[in-house]
Amino acid sequence: MAQGVFGEVLGSTVGAVFGGMSTLAYPDNIGLLRVTKVGSRYVTFATGVILLVLGGLGPFDRLLQAVPLPVLAAAGTILGQPLIIGTVLLVVLKLAFGLTRAGREARDPAPPR
Repeated sequence: MAQGVFGEVLGSTVGAVFGGMSTLAYPDNIGLLRVTKVGSRYVTFATGVILLVLGGLGPFDRLLQAVPLPVLAAAGTILGQPLIIGTVLLVVLKLAFGLTRAGREARDPAPPR
């Protein structure tokens, strides 16, 4: 977790130095990770390279600009749902039963080894 936060801060700093936008772990991205079950950094890197190359092409830019805003909002809603549902489930389990997802008491320490 700490390495992920450090990576986000470092990416945001480098982006700001070059006049770019900050990089954050948006809920849509986390939802996409949960839906596809693909969390490989190599896949993420390859996708980033493809998007950088396509971003320099005028026809691809016009295609992205032609997508209506309601379609983008619907895609964001669908990709954000797994994160929201997982969070609500976790809160309900903790409040109602004092349990975590593992089924143990949230207040009890881990069993000795």
